[in-house]
Parts: sequence; structure tokens; C-alpha cells
Amino acid sequence: MNCLQKSTKSSFLGLVAVFATIGLIEVSGQAEERKDDTLTQIRGNSARVLRLASAPEATEECTPEECAWWERVRESVLILRGAVSEPSARKRGPGIRKAMEAYFLLLQEGRDRGYRVPLGDRPPQMLLGAPPQRTHIARKQNIKGEIKIAITISEFGIVTEAVPENRLGWGLDERALASARMNYFLPAVRDRKFVTYESEVRIGFH
Repeated sequence: MNCLQKSTKSSFLGLVAVFATIGLIEVSGQAEERKDDTLTQIRGNSARVLRLASAPEATEECTPEECAWWERVRESVLILRGAVSEPSARKRGPGIRKAMEAYFLLLQEGRDRGYRVPLGDRPPQMLLGAPPQRTHIARKQNIKGEIKIAITISEFGIVTEAVPENRLGWGLDERALASARMNYFLPAVRDRKFVTYESEVRIGFH
């Protein structure tokens, strides 16, 4: 396994550890209701970041091998959705770990074998996201507001860069950055390849 694979897989498993604790946040375009903290997506360079209902069906011609690979990617997303929805916290963590490992390995397989993604150009679609957690002192001082963060989403759907465009202080900037980095996506597609994509998220503390 090369350095990129190790780094990508490590990032995925880091998210697994978080979701084993906090449970379902963003799946199938629905967010767990939270009274205090919200996360919303806004427009990126030229298209919105979409919330994932399911991995889309192939819309472009593909070889039998590419079509079969894409169907396995789509199935892995459905399995991941089911794992995140598991009501038992004890079972949820291992289920998400297994599903995310399978999803990662499929993306890596497509890259290694040079498969063309059977989709037209499209922005990333959110798979999972973590909610911001306010600091104790921010809650005590009733600090509210929103932080806009520029993010870079890699060809593996991982947030590799997050830069705040404004600040709130009281430890909320660090919490917002941590939340932004825990967004995971079906990567953007351009010219039948998964590509890096730049966008923005707004992390709200209300």
C-alpha cells in the first residue's frame, strides 16, 4: 500500500471513530435535528455541493468491467447508509468501519485499473458529515454565529484543506475546522474521472 493509500485509509478510519460516538449526522440528504448547531452547504466554484441520496446510476457508456465496478461502488454506498443508520452504537462503529473500508478500496481499485467513471461532469455529493460541537465557554457566554470555510475535496472525497474565512473565537474556530474536515463525499467528476474540487461550507453555532 502506497503513502496515498495509507493516508486516505487512515483519514477514513479517523472518521469512523468519530461516527461510532456521535452516530448519524448526514445521510440520504437528511440531517439529524439539532437545536444548537447546524451545518449547511453553499455554492462552490460553479455548482452546489449536493447531498447524497444514493450513488447515481451510470449515465455514460462503460465497458462491462467499468459498469460492474460502478455497481459495486453504488452498493457500497447503500451498505454504508445502512451501517450509519444502525440503532445500536456498539454495532454501528464496526459496521461503518467495514463499509467505509470497502468504499475506499473500490475507489482505489477504479483508480488503479484506470476505470472511467460512468457519469457526466458533476460536483461532489456528501456521504457523511460531523456536526460542530460548541465549547463549554461558548455555550456559557451564549456565543452564536457562523463561520465560512473554504475546503478542498480530494479525488477520494476527503477534505484535504480547510481554511476559515472569518472567525468567532471562544474555541469555535477550531471546532468548525474539525467539523469541516470530517465531511466525506462521493468525489466530483470531470471528464469521466474523480477530481479535486474546491467549495465552501458554513458552520453555524446558534
